[in-house]
Amino acid sequence: MEFWSKRTLQQHLKANDYATQGRAVNNFAVTMPNEKQLSRAVQAFKSEYLLDFVNIVDANDDEETLDEPEWMMEMVSKIRRFIQALGSDFCFMDVKKRFIVDDEEYFADLVFFHRALKCMVAVELKRGKFKPAYLGQLEFYLACLDKYVKRDDENPSIGLLLCHEMNRSVVELTIGRHNSPLGVATYRTAEDVPDQYKSLRPLLDGAKKLLNETFSDEETEKKAST
Repeated sequence: MEFWSKRTLQQHLKANDYATQGRAVNNFAVTMPNEKQLSRAVQAFKSEYLLDFVNIVDANDDEETLDEPEWMMEMVSKIRRFIQALGSDFCFMDVKKRFIVDDEEYFADLVFFHRALKCMVAVELKRGKFKPAYLGQLEFYLACLDKYVKRDDENPSIGLLLCHEMNRSVVELTIGRHNSPLGVATYRTAEDVPDQYKSLRPLLDGAKKLLNETFSDEETEKKAST
């Protein structure tokens, strides 16, 4: 049982946790033979995460044109809130975890340890839409974690891929072909506007411009009168 503060409760409500907890697209049923571990894993991940503290410049931009290291470091500087968004059982281990395989370097975005699952969780963050190739990349990082980092008394590592958007049918078709435990979820930020409010954006922008012009005129008049 957890005792939440008022602020924590508000954050859970804002993140819509009651509707997303345990609903991430995953292949746990076919990759986890232990039913208890399976149940815990399903409940550990959400179908959507609220990352309103990360500055996403433009979710529609081509991912290749964006400065991912800069974006990652901004998120890492607020790692405490990121962990809170994932859940209370997640413990931070590493960022840009480095692996060397036959003299070649590879870097996993984030690595956590999940206390209840007793395993490492590799989290990959993608600024754009889900691509099937992302799961192959994440599965490789899990293989590296299990070979080079995992202890004998720990369970096999789990991968979580976070994308800004995804086609659920494409994800389900892809994830079922992988042998490692993987989950895929989306995230939203403060920059994301619900569809029902998008039509109001021009009106809000116009109002903001009008207010700025009004205050600017008032300041000019005050300076002139003095």
